[in-house]
Amino acid sequence: MSLIKKGNLAPRDAAEGSEIIEGVEGNSGTLIRRGDYDALVAARPAAGTLISTMGAMLNVVSTRLVKGRGGLGTLYIQLGDGDVTGEGLTTAADRTETTELDYSLMEKPLEAHPLFAELFSGTGYLIVKKWESIPVEAIIRKTNFQIPKTDNADPKTDSDWEDITDDTALLYCQKKLKGIESYFLQVPVVRKTSVLKKAATASKCGQRDTPPEFDSVQDAWLKTADKMVRTGAKGTWERMEEWTGFDELDPDLYPGAPEEPEE
Repeated sequence: MSLIKKGNLAPRDAAEGSEIIEGVEGNSGTLIRRGDYDALVAARPAAGTLISTMGAMLNVVSTRLVKGRGGLGTLYIQLGDGDVTGEGLTTAADRTETTELDYSLMEKPLEAHPLFAELFSGTGYLIVKKWESIPVEAIIRKTNFQIPKTDNADPKTDSDWEDITDDTALLYCQKKLKGIESYFLQVPVVRKTSVLKKAATASKCGQRDTPPEFDSVQDAWLKTADKMVRTGAKGTWERMEEWTGFDELDPDLYPGAPEEPEE
């Protein structure tokens, strides 16, 4: 079924270049624009340009410009859904690819703070666990940052308790007593938005992956988002990718990402 739409055919409108005839049938269409010849020359789209018309998104296959009398002209634009660029993308005029660097707050548990990096690898771990497991009836010992010498320590017997002398363990316990369970740090986030003619079928989301730019900002990167959005049945695809940077990533939990298969 063909759909034809015509603009106002009044001579004054034609002189201003506003007369447009549109026709779309299936996956092809035609645009006819009449108006000032020089204006049509400037507005003539390149082959492969993506144009939205009558609810369809179609590429420019070819154009033909005819010069008429009185400085007027007629521009014929042939449309189709073929990818004339061969790249699966819109043409340079319409290809949208933006990359941004942002910094976002990330919450991590207190024990992950660099101040306590060595605390949980030796005797400090035992000190913290003893302090955390002090029962309510011995709360005064806990607030005084003391730990029991034996499993049967009497809360009322001073000789059954000793002060925490490990500075790092003491600092950790002081923070915990204040109710501090976590801390925040800034991490770099790289976001890339691309406009594609076809949806991507492979992703490294959740794996180690290097962002297209700003990779030197952080030592290790994880691809943390990959989203595809299309508007309309024949619209282009918008792909939004995100990478988050870290000081390090566990090599067992996050090995190198496999190569994407060639399409």
